[in-house]
Amino acid sequence: MKSSPRSHARSYVAALAFMLLLGGCAQAPATESSTSASAALEASQQRFVEAMSAQDLDALMALFAADATVQVANMPAFEGREAIRGLYGNVFRFLESSEYAPQRLEMAASADLAYSSGRVTTAFAGERGRMTFPGKYVLVWTRPEGDWAVVLYAVSNDRAEAPGR
Repeated sequence: MKSSPRSHARSYVAALAFMLLLGGCAQAPATESSTSASAALEASQQRFVEAMSAQDLDALMALFAADATVQVANMPAFEGREAIRGLYGNVFRFLESSEYAPQRLEMAASADLAYSSGRVTTAFAGERGRMTFPGKYVLVWTRPEGDWAVVLYAVSNDRAEAPGR
């Protein structure tokens, strides 16, 4: 079967489109601006960990975007800074310690969206004494105007029930 010049042209256009698509998906080499964005992201994540560990409500709230959401297992979502401030204002009254172990930090090539995840262990003072909860977390970061801000924080325990129940 002999192919026509027209089918060659279609094949060529399809191959060219495919190569352009692949090229658009390739990761761009790090530039000075993406390197500085990455460093700023790492610093923001460190400030988040420190604020949680120190139970510093003001420092923590400075890291959340105005329209951020916090999702905690078995609770409704907390949307917006006011709701999030109320949540952590209450949590910090009972929180004895919070230890974070970041495991992953990934930034989009556009340097305006990122996520981080890791392990967290929290300990609370309760009526039955200290209760410790190992768990995990995910933070979604955005950078609409230069500074990284948390737009979504999801955290959950590895156990469905508190110890001793």
